[in-house]
Amino acid sequence: MTGWMASLVILQRHKLTGNNRYSRNITWLVVYTLILANISNLWQLMAPTYKPFIFWMFDIGWPLGNILMLIVGVAVLRANRLRGWKRWVPLVVGLWLPFSFAVQDTPLGLHLSSIYSLVGCSLLALVLYRETTLQKDTDNCISA
Repeated sequence: MTGWMASLVILQRHKLTGNNRYSRNITWLVVYTLILANISNLWQLMAPTYKPFIFWMFDIGWPLGNILMLIVGVAVLRANRLRGWKRWVPLVVGLWLPFSFAVQDTPLGLHLSSIYSLVGCSLLALVLYRETTLQKDTDNCISA
């Protein structure tokens, strides 16, 4: 999840969701929901059976973050700053929640959902790493 959060910061800093205020702020909103989800994860590790109402307030960060990631994915598509198949990767990450609902009643549902999340977030990180590295190389060539 930390890698996903870092990817969101890169999307925002490189304006890959666009230049308007909405596009800049939506990525931060997803980061905040993932912070809530991380608190939920820590809670699960420390007190797995104790789940008062406040726990569920933190745990709602998961589905909210994924729903908002769909909006981030659409913003990246509309901004058109990533080229080719790479521009679809943020949207693929956001589709984790619908995918998970679709496979939840299958024998391998939890495993498929976990693999989807791992592949999607890793692919997003790799695409953004590659894009920002290429941008840095281009900037260095121009200034040299």
